[in-house]
Amino acid sequence: MSTMVSHGDGQAEVYQQTWPAYETTVEIFVALRNVDYHFSVSDSCPVKTSRNTIARKVVAYLKPPGSLEWVEKCTTETIFREKSPVFSTKLCFQCESLDAGAILIKFEIHDVFHKEAVHSALLGSVEVKLDTLINAGSTGLELQIFPLIEPYKQKTRRYRNIIQPGRLFLRAELLKMLDYAVLLKLGLRRSSPKCFFRPPVFPYYFEIYKLNDQTLFEIPHPYTLIHRSELINHAGGEDDCWNYIVLPVSRICNGDMGRVIKLEVYQADHPNIPKGFALTTLRKMLIERELVIPISRLDGKLSNKICLYAPLCHEVPLHPFHYYLNKGLTLRRIYATDYSSSNWNVQLHRRPLHDIDSGRTPYEEAIIMAAGAIIDVAQGDSVFFGFGNTQMEQYIATFSQENHIRSLLSNYKEALYGAQVAMGGSAQPMDNNTNRIQSAATINRAVGTKSMSCLTPVLNDIASLISLRAESFDYHIVFIFTDGQISDVESSMQVILNLAKLPVSIILIGIGMGDLHQLLTLERDWAHPTTGEFPCRKIVHVIHFRSLVEWDSAIKILHYRSPPADLFRKEIFTPLREQLPGFMRIFRTAI
Repeated sequence: MSTMVSHGDGQAEVYQQTWPAYETTVEIFVALRNVDYHFSVSDSCPVKTSRNTIARKVVAYLKPPGSLEWVEKCTTETIFREKSPVFSTKLCFQCESLDAGAILIKFEIHDVFHKEAVHSALLGSVEVKLDTLINAGSTGLELQIFPLIEPYKQKTRRYRNIIQPGRLFLRAELLKMLDYAVLLKLGLRRSSPKCFFRPPVFPYYFEIYKLNDQTLFEIPHPYTLIHRSELINHAGGEDDCWNYIVLPVSRICNGDMGRVIKLEVYQADHPNIPKGFALTTLRKMLIERELVIPISRLDGKLSNKICLYAPLCHEVPLHPFHYYLNKGLTLRRIYATDYSSSNWNVQLHRRPLHDIDSGRTPYEEAIIMAAGAIIDVAQGDSVFFGFGNTQMEQYIATFSQENHIRSLLSNYKEALYGAQVAMGGSAQPMDNNTNRIQSAATINRAVGTKSMSCLTPVLNDIASLISLRAESFDYHIVFIFTDGQISDVESSMQVILNLAKLPVSIILIGIGMGDLHQLLTLERDWAHPTTGEFPCRKIVHVIHFRSLVEWDSAIKILHYRSPPADLFRKEIFTPLREQLPGFMRIFRTAI
């Protein structure tokens, strides 16, 4: 937890004793070996044939705390027509070291049948435990991909040409928590004398690799791919540079400044064979600012045509979460609770989620846990929103830090009473003796079971509220409690595009037994389906709470060794620890 310490100048400094976030970050390197693009499934299936299969990608899944279903964690880029593709997409898993044995990761290998990656199909999958992957060390694991043959409706279709689709190579490395990164810019320079005629123009890209932490060269894939650049057209007449990149030092060398770094240069027309490579270290690149690295050809000789140079290589700080608290940052809380009709759907949730006559509701349990997790570090007034269907009037209330949880639950019940009246239930006001809403059973019969909630109006109100405070040194934590039955995902994406530019993080807490697929869509990396625009940063995180009983039982079933309450707190603070500094680096660079 964080503790306030008073100094002689009257200012208070917040420092970190034990921050309730995951302390172990595992980076996983993914590659495919001996991919067979002649693998086909059926003569009668025109999509899954060897002629149409042009690329492959890997999708990683895991079961996060509270969820007993597979949840998509990350999707690699799509690599075309390479027999042993190496993926640069960062696959990072954060957990407690004692829980590594409880985390099972599934990797699915997908065929891609179109250059625009429109059509794809599942080829096979591999499952492995995280602790097994960590214990494999630098040698990694090479696992056989088990092909998945989809059952077709017609029994007359026969499968042919069933070939093993290849092997999946995985290597994990524990990353250190380092608070600085490297701003790097690379370019190509012609090393031979200029030609009198106009040289041809070729598209080039580069890849950055790091040697394994045990400095083993004889193992398969001794280097781990860190970054793959965009394309530039280089004719050799002038210096051409790629866009600058910012890479955390933990990813480049994991704090070892003498670790070997390999730079490879490729022509886009020949992606399987590099034009050349160069070996260096991060220490050398930082000392020699205008570093020129001759490109070695694969035959061991120096290339007389091009060389790689680094006109820019500087260290930049990555200030941690508590750094900004020390500078006077104020964390503010915003709560939003879903009162849509689907919360009373007994067939979906097994019980009405807002029926407080039967005891404490799952919403109250989640509100108490979320408010209790953040109460020691957040300050100032809080705002409560009640939202639901389009016909429901939105409930808004502001309350202070004093008696925070009690005031929060009081607003929850007041908004619940208004929602029940708006939906036609025979609800009565609060009874002074029982301090509970006396709701009749007719409420559940009066509420429709197919009505879903609208998230866009409450997100617009939250965006307007935060925009009014944009000049103040505040950061907002928004807790949205919902059963996940959302009808306006596309319009919500548009609002999230705008919210990503504001000081805010959104924690979506799933309640009930319904499908949370819509919420997970907002959490994953996505582009707006109409405009194609990507958020400038990631601000959404989903917690599979369900209810207090379901949360505790899921933790035990998954064999987590950490207490359920501690895991809930870490599920809140871990994304916050990344998203808040990310906003400050983009929009508050002067701090």
